[in-house]
Amino acid sequence: MILLIVDLTPLSLLYETIMDVIKTRSRALSAEEIKIAQSVFGVSVPLQLVSMDPTSLPVRQKRASAYVSFHTINFDEALPPQTFIHELMHVWQYERYGSVYISEALWAQRWGGGYDYGGLEPLVHYSQGKGLSAFNFEQQADIIEDYYRWTAGMPLQWALNVPGIGVVLEKYRDELA
Repeated sequence: MILLIVDLTPLSLLYETIMDVIKTRSRALSAEEIKIAQSVFGVSVPLQLVSMDPTSLPVRQKRASAYVSFHTINFDEALPPQTFIHELMHVWQYERYGSVYISEALWAQRWGGGYDYGGLEPLVHYSQGKGLSAFNFEQQADIIEDYYRWTAGMPLQWALNVPGIGVVLEKYRDELA
């Protein structure tokens, strides 16, 4: 109910505005970050609204490695591009579903199956029907992160890099449009 109120009022916008004033080290995306983001998300995320907070207190206190609050990616010091893509997926979820992404991601971390989407078999199975919606919000973010890893020639997290994996991951990436 609280999240519905947040979405029906300007509370998230007010929160982000206050945080922009308080968090003096927050910044807009760099040209390189925009290039990486567009390679995965195209125009489906309003990148001009996304900010980066490299001095997040919860991250510095090791309560998280990175997290998203609406349009802000909170981290500490450096953020690898694959983690940036994972966190940007949560911004995409916010744009698509509203602030419910927060409770969905927290639920997934604690009780909903975590980050492991199960490898190639479930990816192939669900790519023919439900697509991303068959997975929890953290698994969705890791699927898109693995898509980025695949395009960058990096090892995947939850699937083996076998022939055909790219075609399957591309189906999920195409859902972002």
